[in-house]
Amino acid sequence: MTGSKYVGGYVGSEQDLDEWLSEKVMKWVKSVNCLASAAEQFPHSAHTVLTKSLQHEWGYIQRIIAGAETYFHPLKEVLMDIFLPKLTSLDLTSDEKDLMCKPVRHLGIGIVDPVFEAPLAFDNSQECTKMLTDAIRTGIVIDCDAYEHESNVKKQQARLLKNVKQQEAVVEILQELPEQQRNSVQRKLKMKCSTWLTIVPTQNNGFAMSSTQFRDALALRYGRTPTNLSTHCDADGEEFTVCHALNCKKGGLVTLRHNELRDLNIEMVKTAGFTHTVKEPMVKESDVKGEGGLRVDWSVRGFWEHQREALFDCRIFNADAISYANTSIDTLLEKHRNDKKQQYNEAVEDRRGTSTPFIATCDAILDVEAEHYIKRLSSHLAEKWGKSILESSAGFEQESKFAF
Repeated sequence: MTGSKYVGGYVGSEQDLDEWLSEKVMKWVKSVNCLASAAEQFPHSAHTVLTKSLQHEWGYIQRIIAGAETYFHPLKEVLMDIFLPKLTSLDLTSDEKDLMCKPVRHLGIGIVDPVFEAPLAFDNSQECTKMLTDAIRTGIVIDCDAYEHESNVKKQQARLLKNVKQQEAVVEILQELPEQQRNSVQRKLKMKCSTWLTIVPTQNNGFAMSSTQFRDALALRYGRTPTNLSTHCDADGEEFTVCHALNCKKGGLVTLRHNELRDLNIEMVKTAGFTHTVKEPMVKESDVKGEGGLRVDWSVRGFWEHQREALFDCRIFNADAISYANTSIDTLLEKHRNDKKQQYNEAVEDRRGTSTPFIATCDAILDVEAEHYIKRLSSHLAEKWGKSILESSAGFEQESKFAF
């Protein structure tokens, strides 16, 4: 070989470069294969290792070698054809694989398509360092402030261009999906319920998902049926589909998800320092016939206003229910919010309190008032405990955005 490694890249003939880079790609292929084996038992951890660590190893090579995408096809194949099926335990279509290999904010799961990424990364790197390259070639003195400014501008332009290309690719993929699946996926894109995929699973933040939980969450994210579901509901004998599971009041899931959300919020409110917190307080007493009584899920004194009681009642609904098929998600959230206000506002006003409905869908979409509540609670947590408590409870918002 006539060439050699230099500053993480390679300087030499095309033949030597081809041999050097092909060897590196095959090492990464081997690493992904090993990670795919681990993903069979520990999918959440395997996903985190790939997205937070391993895939960044080839990011630098993509920025410094022109045409690197031609070498990355074996890596793309092992990611899509081996890693993703073992991660999800689903028989994925090519469109679903392409969609998963997108950034989280574009409905992917944070896995980077190395063939798609390589030319964009190289062009971005070349544009951002043009002033520095010209200075080295010509010997002129470079203005560091001007270079930093130009580099930041170029980076911003590159991000915008990449974002547009990703959006265009996602739109094309969505058009190929069945209508029901497309509607479910588009709802998650519109309402930005993807943060859970970016949280590092640790025991400290309580967000280490089991293999079943992680795979079920991925399946539901893409409008698929989780694997190994029962054929019939053990409560009423009906066919056990995802929609039935989320709607069936006899099976217990509807009550359990409501109660877990209530209890989680009470725990976090107390952690934020609100000692006067009551579970299921009576808002309106029943009449002599035992009718007309009202309870809310929890109350907190001083949450919105000093010394004023804030009362919260939550509702989690299935946005994929057949009766909601032709109704937009915004309309559904508004409808359920108004139902709660109509039910509780008068009684809460008589109590001199503030009523706040906590409305959410089963797939992690929160109503605007629930979003305001979580932001306010996060602010209270930060005031009392500082940054450390927010880091340790990183999964709180996602647990509040309760999913099946």
